[in-house]
Parts: sequence; structure tokens; C-alpha cells
Amino acid sequence: MMTELPKLGTPARHALSELGITCLEDLTRFSRAQIGNLHGVGPRTMSLLQAALSARGLSFQTAEAQVNAAKAKKAERNKP
Repeated sequence: MMTELPKLGTPARHALSELGITCLEDLTRFSRAQIGNLHGVGPRTMSLLQAALSARGLSFQTAEAQVNAAKAKKAERNKP
């Protein structure tokens, strides 16, 4: 089920859209730092996103999960 993003300002919505983020579930593929570093995404937006994720039992991707995903992607590319 795709959960709608909370009401955000135009710059933040545009920045998320550029990464293909259209619902809360999409945010779980990114770390808090990755989203927070986007132009147009400030502290208020991060608070809104974090609260929306938490309310649904979701979270931003952890650094460990990012490392594991990168390793899996690399292993997949190296397969014959």
C-alpha cells in the first residue's frame, strides 16, 4: 500500500520527486542524511517526514542497510 507524503512545500516536493519519491514507502530507500541534504528540504520538512514515517512504523534507511544494498548490487553486477 502506498502512503501519501505529508503536505510539503513546493521545493521539497520537487526535490523528492526528482529522486522518484512519491510516497512514504519510497523514503525508506534513502537515509535521513541523503534526504536532509537535498536542496529544498529543511528541518521542518525533515520533521514532517520523520513523523509521517514513524506513524506508519517506517523509517529512513540505516547506514548499515545502505552498505548491504551496495554490496548486493556490486555482487549482482559481477555475476557472469
